[in-house]
Amino acid sequence: MKTLRFSVFVLILCGCMRTGGEEDETLEIPSRVDSQGRVVLDASERETLDLETAVVRSGRLEALHLRFGRVLARPEETSFVVAPVLGRLEAPLVALGDRVARGQPLALLHPLLDTASQATFEVQNDELAGKIAASKVRIDALKAEAKRVETLVASELAIGADEARANAEAEAEEARLDSLERAAETLTSSTSESVPLEATADGVVVELDAEPGKLLAPGETLARLLRTGPLWIDLTVPLDDPIGSSYRIHGPTGPIRASLLVRGALAQGVGTRTDRLLVPSEAAHPLLPDSVLAVDVVRDVPGLLVPTDAVVRRGAQDWVFVEVSAGVFQPHEVEIGARGATEVAVVEGLSEGATVVVRGAMALLSELALGSARARHGDQTP
Repeated sequence: MKTLRFSVFVLILCGCMRTGGEEDETLEIPSRVDSQGRVVLDASERETLDLETAVVRSGRLEALHLRFGRVLARPEETSFVVAPVLGRLEAPLVALGDRVARGQPLALLHPLLDTASQATFEVQNDELAGKIAASKVRIDALKAEAKRVETLVASELAIGADEARANAEAEAEEARLDSLERAAETLTSSTSESVPLEATADGVVVELDAEPGKLLAPGETLARLLRTGPLWIDLTVPLDDPIGSSYRIHGPTGPIRASLLVRGALAQGVGTRTDRLLVPSEAAHPLLPDSVLAVDVVRDVPGLLVPTDAVVRRGAQDWVFVEVSAGVFQPHEVEIGARGATEVAVVEGLSEGATVVVRGAMALLSELALGSARARHGDQTP
C-alpha cells in the first residue's frame, strides 16, 4: 500500500504540473536517479516505499532437473527354475509377478516314466551333465574375459561399465549352473509321482512358462526369478549434463534414493548419454524391471543466497539492488545458478556481505524506468 500511495503521489504531482500553465512547464519532478544510474532516496521516500534490506550470505541451493530412466535387473540377481526330468506340467502354483521364497513350489511336473526305465534316466542324466559341463566351460571363459577387462580398465583402455558387464555375465552363468546342478540332484531322487519345481531364491517371478499340459525337456527353463536385491536404472540425459550430487526416483510408493554407478561415456542417439544408477536392495522392492520412471537429478549449487523477491527482470536480464551507502541503491546485473521456492543462488554479479534490497525492488526498478524515460524526453527537448 505504501508503494501504491507513493506512485499516486507522483502521478498527482505530474498532473498538477501539466495544468499549471506555460510557466509551470519549466518545473521538473525531482529526479531520484543520479548520473551513475543509482536510485537515491531520502528517509521519508524510503519509508514510503517500505524498503527492506538484508546482508548477502553464501550457501548451497538444490537445483532439480527432471530426467527419465528405465529400471533394469542386474544379471547376477537373476535365478532360473528348470525341469529336472522329461515331464508334463500340471497347473502352476504361482502367477507372473508373485513374490516367492526360496524352496517354494512354483509348479508340479509329472515325469514321463512309464516305459522309460533306467535307460531313460541315464539319457536324461547325460543330457543334464552335458549342459552342466558346457556351463562350467562358459563360466571359465567369462571369468577370463572379466579378468582381461579388469586389466584394460587399470590401463584406462576400457571403462568401469565394461568391467561391471563382464562380471555380471559371469555371475549370471553361475546362477544358471546352480539351477542345472539342482535339476541333476532332483533327477536322481525322482519317482513316478509329481515333482515340485521349487524357487531357487527369494524374489519375484518375472518370467513364467507354465501352461498346463506343456511338455518340458530336462534342463528346459520353467521360470525366471529376480532375486531380492539392488536394481539398476539407466538414465538418459543430455550429453553435456553434469552429474548430480544425488538422485531421487519417483517410485510408485514415494521417492526413492539412488546413487550414480557409472557415468555414460558414449552418446546414444542425438546429443544424449546414458548414466547408470544403483538402487539399494532395501529400497528396490517397489520397482519393476523394464518400467520407465521419472528421476530428479539433484545438484547442490554454491552461490550467494538471496530471496526470490530480491531479483527483478530488466529486459532479458536478472537484477538486484545493492545499498552502497545510506539511501543509495545501485542496480547489479546477476547470474542465477539455481532457483528454489523461496531463494535463488547468485553465482555472478554480487559479493558476499553486500546489502541487498529484499522488499521493494520492483519500486526501485520503476524509478529507474522513470529516470530513463525522463532522460530520453530531455534529449528530445530543443
